[in-house]
Amino acid sequence: MLAGGQLPGPAWAPGYPLDSTLVSLAILAGGADPEQAVFGHFQILLRERQEVIGDVGFQGPPDALGEVSINYAIVPSERGNGYATEAVAALLHWALEQPEIRVIRAESNIGNHASHHVLETVGMHHTLDDGDRRTYEIAAH
Repeated sequence: MLAGGQLPGPAWAPGYPLDSTLVSLAILAGGADPEQAVFGHFQILLRERQEVIGDVGFQGPPDALGEVSINYAIVPSERGNGYATEAVAALLHWALEQPEIRVIRAESNIGNHASHHVLETVGMHHTLDDGDRRTYEIAAH
């Protein structure tokens, strides 16, 4: 993907991969540990069309304190249909069951109200505004 090619498998929706997809992959590729691949990047598949419409994942494995950050993105033509909420909820459901995870974090642009809605809907709590970024968190039980 980073080299500009399409992976084998389902077709990609127009606009995929997103710029944020490529940034996330570049970060992960810089220090990827194959044993930690589960804390990587996953494509969101629209089943009825067998088309990749976005992605969701981790920015790497949990740190020494058990903290992990997530990110997600949906192509513009498919936003507003609940796909991001469904994908983030599934990722959180799995992550909150992992014993090494204590806190899950997500950031979005201050003005991205749709993203704030997604994060609040899945149970994350607004914890910080810093410049143009808003941070949300959820603690594992």
